[in-house]
This record gives sequence, structure tokens and C-alpha cells, in this order.
Amino acid sequence: MPNPLSDAPRLTSAQWLERCKARILAHDDSLEAEAVDELASALAGRVSCRALAPETAADLLFTDRYTRHDSER
Repeated sequence: MPNPLSDAPRLTSAQWLERCKARILAHDDSLEAEAVDELASALAGRVSCRALAPETAADLLFTDRYTRHDSER
């Protein structure tokens, strides 16, 4: 299993965002570019996500645990 922290610190912000956007689109290619940009930027703004590989951070958007509201937990 790949290490989710393997290359995150070595990526520039632009590289991280591009890889994150690519992974988001791999999950849902029906999203419009603006929505993908907003999602990736929101992830990049979270220290906990930015420390991860961008693909791992993007995958979090599509996991039930990450997307449920606190009141549903």
C-alpha cells in the first residue's frame, strides 16, 4: 500500500492542486471545472489534507466518513 504522505511535502502548491483535481475528476468526471477547483482549493486549505498526497486527500471527499455531517455521526 502506498504511503499517503510519500511526496506531499515535495510538491509545489500548483502541483498538489493539479493532482488533486485530476483525482477528483477520476471519481466524478461530471463535475464542472469551477466545482473541481473549489473542492481542491478547500482541501488544500486544510493543513491535515495538505500534508497528504493529493490523491489521498481527494479520495477523502468520496468517503462516507469524511462527507457526513457531524450530526449524522
